[in-house]
Amino acid sequence: MLLEYDPRLWTSSFISFPTKYMLYNSHVVSILLYGYETIKASRGHRTQDTGI
Repeated sequence: MLLEYDPRLWTSSFISFPTKYMLYNSHVVSILLYGYETIKASRGHRTQDTGI
């Protein structure tokens, strides 16, 4: 993951804010959305057996 690679990336003054924003959106947001979709899908597959 990008944050584990080099956490100094976010505080570096050599990298512009638009570049940091682009990296954040492409890596962090996509990982969060994937996790959300996975949780949503797993909840949809759970059914309770009522025995009826």
